[in-house]
Amino acid sequence: MRYVEIVFPVPLDKCFHYLIPDGLQGILKIGARVRAPFGKRSSLGYCIGFSDTSPVSSLKDIEEVIDPEPLLTEEMLSLCRWIADYYFCSYGQAIECALPSGVRKITKSMHTKKSKLVDPFSEPVQRTEPFVLTTYQQEAFDKILETIDKSSSRYTSGQGFKGSRVFLLHGITGSGKTEVYLQVMARVKESGRQTIVLVPEISLTPQTVQWFRARFGDEVAVLHSHLTDKQRKEQWHRIRKGEVSVVIGARSAIFAPIRALGLIVIDEEHETSFKQPSTPLYNVREVAIERARLENALVILGSATPSLESYYRSLSGRYHRLVLPERIEKKPLPEVEVVNMLVEIDPKRPSNPFSRKLELNIQDEILAGNQVILFLNRRGFITMIKCFRCGFIMRCQRCQITLAYHKQFNKALCHYCNQRYDLPMVCPDCGHPNIKLIGTGTERVEEELQRLWREINFTQVLAKEKLSISRMDSDAMRKKKLYKETLHTFYTGETDVLVGTQMIAKGLDYPNVTLVGVVSADTVLYLKDFRSAERTFQLVTQVAGRTGRGPKGGRVIVQTVNPSHYSIVAGARHDYDGFARQELLYRSELNYPPFRHLIRILVTAKDEVKAKQSIERYAKVISEKLSSFIQSCDVEVLGPAPAPILKIRNKYRWHLVLKVKDVWQVQKPLKEIFRVPFAKGGVFVSIDTDPMNLL
Repeated sequence: MRYVEIVFPVPLDKCFHYLIPDGLQGILKIGARVRAPFGKRSSLGYCIGFSDTSPVSSLKDIEEVIDPEPLLTEEMLSLCRWIADYYFCSYGQAIECALPSGVRKITKSMHTKKSKLVDPFSEPVQRTEPFVLTTYQQEAFDKILETIDKSSSRYTSGQGFKGSRVFLLHGITGSGKTEVYLQVMARVKESGRQTIVLVPEISLTPQTVQWFRARFGDEVAVLHSHLTDKQRKEQWHRIRKGEVSVVIGARSAIFAPIRALGLIVIDEEHETSFKQPSTPLYNVREVAIERARLENALVILGSATPSLESYYRSLSGRYHRLVLPERIEKKPLPEVEVVNMLVEIDPKRPSNPFSRKLELNIQDEILAGNQVILFLNRRGFITMIKCFRCGFIMRCQRCQITLAYHKQFNKALCHYCNQRYDLPMVCPDCGHPNIKLIGTGTERVEEELQRLWREINFTQVLAKEKLSISRMDSDAMRKKKLYKETLHTFYTGETDVLVGTQMIAKGLDYPNVTLVGVVSADTVLYLKDFRSAERTFQLVTQVAGRTGRGPKGGRVIVQTVNPSHYSIVAGARHDYDGFARQELLYRSELNYPPFRHLIRILVTAKDEVKAKQSIERYAKVISEKLSSFIQSCDVEVLGPAPAPILKIRNKYRWHLVLKVKDVWQVQKPLKEIFRVPFAKGGVFVSIDTDPMNLL
């Protein structure tokens, strides 16, 4: 008798066996969905195989075969199995993650009616031809092409390709990384294969999408968060049928059902948004590399500020590092001036977020008809509400988070749970009326700009009475269409100044931007996280790269209270290698990535005592199970301890962190410890391999 093996999208990494009734014999295929009894109800599961034996004697029949044709190929199932093992989730959860919600929805007819896809970035574009490559671009292209040719020959002959499939394209801002991608993709297309291009957030990089569409036309499929389920389903089926040669999208596009994958490009590979925030907690870079291995494809990781993990792997030979050290047409990188805000405080206006240097430069550039970008990674108007008598700081009652005052709502807001509070008239702790609003957010920057412009108008008669300012942060960009409209008005010159958070630090290439101001380069440095220096360097460098791309040139002013910090000094010098040497030295001394992998086990519960007791039990069991690895120094256990942010949304958080030499060494014992569902008795457990932060 033959049995079918089914997994379900629940936090239980176990395969279940079922009988196939006579009416469904020969219909069910691996990779298709079925409906089957699971517990006290019927559930949808995924067929992962067949077996001639079963560990259980009494079995139930499957009830229905949902898909006449499999939704997942064998390669995709293998990728999902890898994700489940590496990121400590169930096989069923990994499979569920690989399919868009629109595809998973069951309709009366599984055949979709063909309709025109409404794509927010599908306006007609002028087709472009390949540009002549610079010497450095050509060298990079030739090295990638050599590997593509080898890979393609083995692909057609059915042989595996040996050797590194990963290229780190390390090019400074404006060096032409995108043109290298485009010309490599054209060669991949010529070989009969397809490309996946991953970008941090598609709605924030419309220019990038247009460049790809200008080269490949209607053969480009775009997947992003602004698509409806129906649109996403239509794109998914279009990709599956082989109607496209290029798929562009954010993180989840790595699962696009391409049948002849030849290349995966990850642009801005250092971006934290490539880490999935919910189960499975995968990093798209690692998933891309594994998918490329399974399907004999290549990976290009592109960045002006590569993650230290990628950079270190290139030094050790695991990746091929290709360097683009010059901008196109040998345009110079912008001059960067660091301003020490500790000596810039104006006693008459202590809350002014601008140094005199930045004020004068904003004035000069706007009066000259140029555009300005101001970056601050803090939204809201004021970032702290404090009593100067007793030191009380207003925090969210549901989270251990300092509240920020948002003028547009006239409320104090928690940036974790979005709870809103009225501003107190007196200190809630001591009753004193000496409540002060401290700090600066993007709202305040916008207001101070208008104040600055009024002062300029007072001394000079200007044709433009009011400065045209656009603000890009999650408060201002609440509607989908606002991203596109804001960037369009800035591109056409209708906007004088663009103020924003990290969403403006990437993907913008506007030649009329001659000044970039980093209002505070220290916001990330204050975080209690081992990546804070790396994030600071990347932000300074990436934001600085938004200017100096046109014939007018550009300059950057970086305001900081830590002018001698090596991340800011190196960022001002555009010195990635110098920063990396310093940061790798610190990381090696402390056994942090890239020298060790981190595995974070986080326990949350409404009852803090339960959370604490639970993590202590796990710590004891883990120490016993991994004792041999701990003794050999292959594993180091940190904690248990309260998480840096102890409470979020009324749930207390305790954690422990493992520093491991090899994730696969500890995968089996950890799976045994956490084989039961990760939620029990009001306590929830998550395991995060290679976390982006430990907050």
